Parts: sequence; C-alpha cells; structure tokens
Amino acid sequence: MLTRLKALSTRNRVLLIGGVVAVVAGAVGFALTRGGDEPEVAVTTTTTEPPTTTTTESTGEVYPLLGTPVPASGLAAAGRPALVVKIDNSDKKARPQSGLTNADVVFEPRVEGGVTRLLTVFHSRDANPVGPVRSFRTTDVDVLRMLNRPLFAWHGANGIAIQELNAAVRDGEVVNVGIDALPSLYYREPGRPAPHNSMSNTIELFARAPEDSAPPPQLFVYGSPTGGEPTSTATVDYGGGAGGAPVTWTYDESTDSWNRLQAGTPHLDESGAQVSVKNVVIQFTDYVPTGQVDTTGSPVPEARTVGEGEVWVLTGGQRFVGRWSRDSAREVIEYTLDDGTPIEFTPGRTWVNMPPPGGASVS
Repeated sequence: MLTRLKALSTRNRVLLIGGVVAVVAGAVGFALTRGGDEPEVAVTTTTTEPPTTTTTESTGEVYPLLGTPVPASGLAAAGRPALVVKIDNSDKKARPQSGLTNADVVFEPRVEGGVTRLLTVFHSRDANPVGPVRSFRTTDVDVLRMLNRPLFAWHGANGIAIQELNAAVRDGEVVNVGIDALPSLYYREPGRPAPHNSMSNTIELFARAPEDSAPPPQLFVYGSPTGGEPTSTATVDYGGGAGGAPVTWTYDESTDSWNRLQAGTPHLDESGAQVSVKNVVIQFTDYVPTGQVDTTGSPVPEARTVGEGEVWVLTGGQRFVGRWSRDSAREVIEYTLDDGTPIEFTPGRTWVNMPPPGGASVS
C-alpha cells in the first residue's frame, strides 16, 4: 500500500547543532565578484565531531529526504534546513571524497564533456570534513530552488552562474555559505592537488543557517515497492569519450542496497566505505549550451531540470520505468509510472543520476 510520508512542520524545528544560529552576512543582495575557480585561503582545522547518539525511540516524525523515522536524538537535525555541498568528482584527483556516505540525497549532473560533479544534500547527518568542494554551474541553481531555501556551499563559479545564484539569494530561495561569503570555513587539505583539495565541514556550515530556516520538502514517495522488472546491474554513461567515467550500480540483496562503482572500481568514501544507497534514479536529462567554456576550452552545458522526460528508478532489486516531470524550478521533481501512479521509493538514501537520453543500460 502506498505510503506518503510528510516532511516535518516548522513548529517542530529546534535549535540547530552547534548552538549558534546566525543570519548569513549578506545573504540578501550579496555581491560575488570572483568568477575563477578557487582562491587560496588559510588552512584551518577543527576537532569538532558529529555527536554520537544511541537513542532510537521514535518521535513519530520522519526525515523528509530519507523517509525513515526520526529518533528523539535526531530532532535537532530533522528541524534544520538542507545543506547542499558541491563536491568534486574528478576520478583520479578528487577521489576518495569525504562525506558522501553521510548525504541523504545526491544529484549528479554533467558539467563538461563526460565529467560530472555532485550536489550532495545533507540534512539528517553531518560530515567532518566534507569535500573536495568545487565550483557550481547554472544547472545547480534550479536544483537548489526546490529545497526550501537550502544552504549552499561551493568554491568558485563562472560569471553567469554567479548572476543566477545572486538572483536566487535575493529572491529568498537560497542561502549562500560559499567561500566568498565565509572564507574562514574552507581550508586546503595537504596531500591533495589543487584545486581538488578545498574542504569544509557541515557542522560549521549548518551553524550559519538563518533563524527562520525550515526543513526541506519531501522529494520522493516512500512505500514498499513491488511489481518492477528484476534488475541487478545498471550502467550510466554521461558521454564525453575519454573524459567520461562510466558508473555501475550493483544490487546487494543482503543489504537491499545498490553499491556504486566508478570507472570500473568501487567508489569509496575517504572513510573506506563504498557508496551505497537504497534508491538509484536515472533521470534522462537534456543538456543545452550555455555559451561558457571551462579552463580547458570545453563547452559548459546546462541540464534542463524543468520539463519532463524518461526515468528509471532502481529500488529493491527492481527497475521501474516511467516519467519525471516538473512544471517550475520551485516545485519538486515528480517520478511516476506511465499511468501517472507515483513510483514508490524504499526509505533510505537516494542518488539521482542525470545522464543524457540513452545514457544508461541494465542487466
């Protein structure tokens, strides 16, 4: 039976982790002038760790981005806004990333050629450190707009992307916690090559949330998915020839999860854990030229996330084929079967791949 789990109401919001809540300086009408990729900042360190909790008593609420019960010890996290961190995914230089296995949802669009970067959405858990943090694209702003004024952490951008982010901040759709607004929260990690070494941590980033922040909306319909096509492996290819890094998702029946491989090797977080999620969305997405080029001269595309297209949802060892649709950037993306019935997701973490049409296969 279809179960719709509703996001937390604002009256259930509590004090944010860290005990410090402050309005981001310049969040409305802030001026960003740096269009390059990453300016140098002083290295800082922190010994603050995410709190260890053992309380499992349910509060009757659910995490909106997971669909799982909120324990009494998790109310502070459940009441805060979403934090989106733009993470590098350069196969040989950025991996292993830090914090991927703690994100509730990850969106993976193409940035140029076949290269992707990750919009990692944190809400229920923290990551210290998190990164490498990299530059954002115009694609990202429309994803941010549906998350109920999320915090956005990033490091560098081109001029057009900065203009779009400025507009979203002025309109109260996004809170800027990027390096230009809060340089003291970013540092260079020794041992990684620049620009693949800019790091931060979600605890301090969350502490900069405005007082009137609210949790993100529910993005998916949760239930007990049945009736899909049995599927054990899916391959996603973003194109781009040598620049591409094909992704493979394999179903692990023992954990009822999908494990990620990238460029033929297990995709590991810096903790050593393989990236593993309950749901894999393959949202076939059209890309259009922006007129911008990256530092190598490659054209920078923009993903069309408003509109509709084909979608595959992998969950519970099954594939559901349907449609994704979205009427405006402020609305969440809907995933439905061809008859209009919502596709059910297994409660837990979700990864949204955004390849061009035809960029995936299953077995």
